[in-house]
Amino acid sequence: LNVAESHPCPGKEPEYAEKHRIGGFALFCAITLPIIAATAIGYYVWSRWRTMFGQIRLGDAGSSLSGGDWTKYPVMLVAGIIAGLAVLPEVVGRLWRWATGAGRRYTRRTDFGRTRGDYEAVVREDEDVGGLLGEESDEE
Repeated sequence: LNVAESHPCPGKEPEYAEKHRIGGFALFCAITLPIIAATAIGYYVWSRWRTMFGQIRLGDAGSSLSGGDWTKYPVMLVAGIIAGLAVLPEVVGRLWRWATGAGRRYTRRTDFGRTRGDYEAVVREDEDVGGLLGEESDEE
C-alpha cells in the first residue's frame, strides 16, 4: 500500500519526460489490439452461436406471446398516451415562443435586418462614416 509517486529530479525534466512517455509501438498496440480482439470475439460469437437460438420472426401470427386484440389495442393506447405526454412540454414551449415572439432564430443573413426597417447592407456615400473609419468626427 506504500505507493511512491515518480517525479523528476531538478534539472533532469527532459530526460524524465523522454523515459516515461509512451512510444510509437505501444500507442499502435493500444489502438489496434482492442480492435482486433473485438473483431475476433464478434466473429467467434457470430459463427458459433448463430444457429443456437433460431430465427427471429417478427409479426408471426402463430406466436404464443400475442394475446390478440385484447392486448394489442390497450398496449397501443398506453404507448400513444406516453408518447403524447413526452412531447407535450416541447410543443407547449414552442407554441409559447411562437405566440410571444421570443427565441427567434437567425438562420439567414436577411434575418438580422427584420428587426428594424433602417438596416442596409452597404453604407451610402452621402452618409458620414468618418467615426467608423477612424477619422476625427465633428462631434468632439
